[in-house]
Amino acid sequence: MLRELLVVMPFFNEEDSVPVVWEEWTRELERSGLDYGLLLLDDGSTDRTLEILERCRREHGAGRVEIFSRANRGHGQTCLEGYRRACEQGVPWVFQIDSDGQCDPSFFPAVWEQRHGHEVVYGRRAQRRDGWKRVLATGLVRRVVKLATGADCVDANVPYRLMSTTNLLPLVDSIPSDFDLANIALAVQIQRAGWREISVPIVFRPRAGGEPSVPLSRFARKAFELFFQLRRLPALSHHD
Repeated sequence: MLRELLVVMPFFNEEDSVPVVWEEWTRELERSGLDYGLLLLDDGSTDRTLEILERCRREHGAGRVEIFSRANRGHGQTCLEGYRRACEQGVPWVFQIDSDGQCDPSFFPAVWEQRHGHEVVYGRRAQRRDGWKRVLATGLVRRVVKLATGADCVDANVPYRLMSTTNLLPLVDSIPSDFDLANIALAVQIQRAGWREISVPIVFRPRAGGEPSVPLSRFARKAFELFFQLRRLPALSHHD
């Protein structure tokens, strides 16, 4: 019997947050009663992240947990690798969260419930406790995405997302391997493909440790690069 859900969690130098994130998310997932798996993707960490992940798996959940480590490719491309693996395993739903402690598991039941009648459920960051500059960055991303593609994605880079794997693989494969902020590209492709989507308001917490994958000091340049990368995305037709 196939599992109902694969939870994809990318890691890069998150040794401070691993124990907390592991504990609170496994507790919530066990409470849900779902038959789930955890796919933990280490994106070339240079600290003790991989060592701590291996220890957590040995001590708490070897049967449910797969750890995949590779050379650093960036957060977005690492997420895409997780989505591909979910599709290949035939798991009907894939849920992506980040490993920095900002994704509050208490909102997961509301997100999971909304899968009925929808192919993607986003946890829209209605409250952000990680600073007003991050709020501005999210607003900037929305404007860049709309200007470049015409898609109006309310929170295109949110890490709290539940997706059906039924038609996901072609969208994942449509994103170039050098696309940096690949989760933003995927949100655009989902909208272009006519997926039925919905968002659930969530609270986004401060980081438990580590550093953001895109520091604010580089965000303006990243937004400029994002615009031109989005212009290169292939158009998609709506599915039935």
